[in-house]
Amino acid sequence: MGRSQPKLKEKHWTPDMELEIQKVWEQEDTYRFNPESEKPFFSIDTPPPYASGKWHIAAAIHYSQIDMIARTQRMKGYEVYFPFGIDRNGLPVEVETERRYNIKMFEYPREEFLKLCKDFLDEAEKDILSISKRLGISADFKNYFQTDSDTWRAVTQATFIDAWKKGYVYVDYRPNNYCPRCRTTLADAEVEYRELPTKLVYLKFKVEETEDSVIVATTRPELLPACKAVIYNPEDERYGWLRGKRLITPLGKHVPVYEHPYANPEFGTGLVMVCSYGDKMDVQLFRELNLEPTIILNEDGTLNEVTGKYAGLTVAEAKELIIEDLASQGYVEKVEEIIHRTPVCWRCKTPLEIVPMKEFYLRQVEFVNELESYISRVNFYPDWASNYWRDWLRSISSDWPISRRRYYATEIPVWYCKSCGKAVLPPPGKYYRPWKDDPPFDKCPHCGSTDGFEGEERVFDTWMDSSISPLVYNGYGWNDQLFTKLGSSDLRPQGKDIVRTWLHYTFLRVHQVLGEPAFRHVWISGMGLDSQGRAMHKSLGNIIYPWPMFERYGADAVRFFGASEAHHG
Repeated sequence: MGRSQPKLKEKHWTPDMELEIQKVWEQEDTYRFNPESEKPFFSIDTPPPYASGKWHIAAAIHYSQIDMIARTQRMKGYEVYFPFGIDRNGLPVEVETERRYNIKMFEYPREEFLKLCKDFLDEAEKDILSISKRLGISADFKNYFQTDSDTWRAVTQATFIDAWKKGYVYVDYRPNNYCPRCRTTLADAEVEYRELPTKLVYLKFKVEETEDSVIVATTRPELLPACKAVIYNPEDERYGWLRGKRLITPLGKHVPVYEHPYANPEFGTGLVMVCSYGDKMDVQLFRELNLEPTIILNEDGTLNEVTGKYAGLTVAEAKELIIEDLASQGYVEKVEEIIHRTPVCWRCKTPLEIVPMKEFYLRQVEFVNELESYISRVNFYPDWASNYWRDWLRSISSDWPISRRRYYATEIPVWYCKSCGKAVLPPPGKYYRPWKDDPPFDKCPHCGSTDGFEGEERVFDTWMDSSISPLVYNGYGWNDQLFTKLGSSDLRPQGKDIVRTWLHYTFLRVHQVLGEPAFRHVWISGMGLDSQGRAMHKSLGNIIYPWPMFERYGADAVRFFGASEAHHG
């Protein structure tokens, strides 16, 4: 039996015809937003795609689905404000620039490194814009936004100055997630976890008051110089006799023994070292037990002089050497190879350390209840998607560290008086670069000194910029007339993978600025996955690029496929 043949052998539609239609749209400015329209307004907080590389098919489909919402709202009689922006700040841009030019940011002149970042971004941006236009997205490409523009960065700085005046910002020295490779603090929302192989080392500790020894199992023997206590679970009957006693570590340090429910009797031997700092739980235990930390890590991830012969070694190098040394001295009972849940940097995947640093913090813990009340006032699509944000809100236990020790991001607008050392902030309204520019004032408002100022060199977490997208898009801080008409955005369309960052931080920041929800509607889309259920990543080699699809089938075919795969709700 032969293959069936189409009844219509001549095709009346080709992908090239789409290009002719798109030319008409551009010539006639078909989708230009009219702020003077008498129609009701509907504004979309379009996700600014990250310009860190070429778009894959999943990203293209996601934006085509957003465009379908915009077109639907126009057909329903709304004057639709559909802005488009490019996210051009932060760590991924710097990492890609380092990789491309085979350089290290901190070993390169800051001004020159910023130029290299911008050159790369300009190239990546062109690809995103061309794909978006070819896809038939009906956004305003003649007036698109860039998160590294002077306008956007000025608004970011203005909202920070506003938060500072309201008492929402403070500076504190405390343990933070720290990436040794990127050399910067990370917020909890930026931490990923991976199951990685490691060694579980069983070490002999002597009991100070007797001749006995006990075995303590640890995955972090390199932190022995920072060990300040050992704990066991109060329900663990094996160790009740240790109550009130002290142990002597293999390095000769005397440490107290405490009962604490965190110790898991099923892991290792049930005895747990408390060091400064192996993980977030160590930080909590130091506070609860009132222990004095000993910091043994430098900012580059190497051990410092406190560790003696191990100073200058990386964590991995120190771990191997200390196991070897302790084994030769008879302190190692055994070593097991295990798989351990390990926190890693969201961008470079380097295992994280906990390092105390002085950082700027934005208060969020005290706003959790108010933010959670918005869930009942905002329409989520699908409705169960609100659980993503609710679960994250209920897990928040610390404020947001917003300062970063990087280069390509919005600078923190602070100068420090050379006489009294206090922070001085400029008036809002323009973009400031304290590491390079002179302050817009001559006299310290705190002490009256005119001896000069030192500019802050740190920058903001990139989410400080992204989280005000519904404000910047709609004119806040740069077009008061537009913002009066639009207010914050009506719709936030986004992926579920950035609920705890972009969605959460936007609700937080808009609440702190306006005292109201950032949106009326939130649509949470799915993820573009391969046949094995994995998200598309260069490292996995599973990326499909959209251009060949456009050329062979046309944008409409790609859009139809995207519509058939959309989250409904």
